[in-house]
Amino acid sequence: MYNGGAMELSDIKAFARTARIEVSDEEASQLLQDLVATVSYIEQVAKAPLPEEVVTVGDRYNATREDTVTNPSGACTDALFAQAPAVQDGYLKVKKIL
Repeated sequence: MYNGGAMELSDIKAFARTARIEVSDEEASQLLQDLVATVSYIEQVAKAPLPEEVVTVGDRYNATREDTVTNPSGACTDALFAQAPAVQDGYLKVKKIL
């Protein structure tokens, strides 16, 4: 378990003040325990052995395309309206949820 010693209850309170949220002493104590457990887990993951050779899935990263219209406006409207349970004044009619 991470014991780092650097993280204290006063640090949690300072973070809360910075975030402009109010936390009780009990909440701060629980947050400190959660943070310590999280840092401990991250340290365990960091120690996990990695393969010697890094495998990549190709040579393209963040491939982009031109933002162009692939079909004319309204080309699928009739097909969409045919499948909708209700249509009113050229719009799909849906149940009111609020």
